[in-house]
Amino acid sequence: SKPEVSYTLNRLTQHTIPQAETFNLLGGGEGGETPSSKSPDRSRPANHLRSKIVLSVMNDPVTMSPRQVPGELAHVISLSPDRKHYLPIIFVDELTMRLKDL
Repeated sequence: SKPEVSYTLNRLTQHTIPQAETFNLLGGGEGGETPSSKSPDRSRPANHLRSKIVLSVMNDPVTMSPRQVPGELAHVISLSPDRKHYLPIIFVDELTMRLKDL
């Protein structure tokens, strides 16, 4: 791994309970389905791959001492190996990733 590279770890999947068909009014289901057709098991969560991941990157030069870094940013900031420069900040915005984007 290169010491000048910023990275972050995030889950690409999420476990959710499948949505009931009564709430999926605009879905692309067949209109004439028979009741005997097999329906998905809604009692257990299913694993969904995220189709959208929102990243925020800040690569503007920042001039401040490590003691001046706000506590809200301390966990996302990394220093270069010589500890003289900050590496670009990468933040995964999980609040804007919605369940309908799964």
